[in-house]
Amino acid sequence: MTVDSEWPVRLGFVFLRIRNSKPQPTRLPPQLTIVAAVDVRSPLLGANGATRVFAPQKGASENTIEVLERSLTKLADAVSKEFGLDYRDEAGAGAAGGLGFGLMSFCNATIRPGFDVVAEAIGLESKMKDVDVVITGEGSLDRQTLEGKTPAGVARLARKLDKPVFAIVGRASKDREVRELFDNVYELAQRGMSQKEQMARAAEFLQEKARELAKTL
Repeated sequence: MTVDSEWPVRLGFVFLRIRNSKPQPTRLPPQLTIVAAVDVRSPLLGANGATRVFAPQKGASENTIEVLERSLTKLADAVSKEFGLDYRDEAGAGAAGGLGFGLMSFCNATIRPGFDVVAEAIGLESKMKDVDVVITGEGSLDRQTLEGKTPAGVARLARKLDKPVFAIVGRASKDREVRELFDNVYELAQRGMSQKEQMARAAEFLQEKARELAKTL
């Protein structure tokens, strides 16, 4: 089986790139390697793990969170016992609800920051060298942004190239480390307005913030 080296396959929230490589364990076709590109550094378990960080965002109750954590712990223990592998504490193991852990355990996958994989594939750095201003965006700009999310990667690359970089976001925390990545952050969120109305008028607010940013350039 031959697979083009730049062919991306989306699996859940994890992007895979399959390429020709050295022989792998017999559970994979011998000529393939899997690189899982993730946008978080969360381990599988614990306070910063897949369950406790991401399950509440999906509406899981406290009871459900406990059940999920116990289940993932049993899975990690079983993998350790059966295969002699233990990736539960590896950065990215908690990506996509623990899919990162599964890919490392069962597919001998390598975990890499998604931004790095995509940036290399499209030659982002060389393209960014020729621009005057860099603008990126995200739904919520917060501490998780620093854990491998695209806006942080874009901002750091812009800083490396000495380019001004701005973010237009749905909302942003007051975290100093996050905000200092950018020359300025423009929030769409409007005080005193319901979330439903803000979402309905998101395009309008985006245009307003884009104009506001343009006037500063």
